[in-house]
This record gives sequence, structure tokens and C-alpha cells, in this order.
Amino acid sequence: MASQEDYVKSIPAIDLGKRRRQTPEAAVTENQLGKLRGVIGSLQSAVTHRRPDMAAKLGPSSDL
Repeated sequence: MASQEDYVKSIPAIDLGKRRRQTPEAAVTENQLGKLRGVIGSLQSAVTHRRPDMAAKLGPSSDL
């Protein structure tokens, strides 16, 4: 069984490319949104099944 640290480190980063990183105010594309949802789902799995103490940090925020 993989450790929590190994699991979280295995979650792939989203590569947006240099041009997109230079325009943070640009609208998110469907492709980018899909990748973001994948990362969030992986983090949610880690929190739900392995780290319930972190659940509040992953939950919705009124600051968004």
C-alpha cells in the first residue's frame, strides 16, 4: 500500500504552458477545467479516505 505522501506526490501537475501562465486573468478553457477537476478529485480522494483532518482546507471557500 502506498503511503499518503507517495499518493499525493503521484498526482500529476497541470502544465498550462508559459504563455497561459503569463495571462492569469484569461478565461479557463474546457480542457484546463477538465484537468483542474481531475486534480481536485485526486485531492478529494486523499482527504476523504486518508486525511479527513484536511477536509476543511479542501472545501468550498467564500473567497473564491
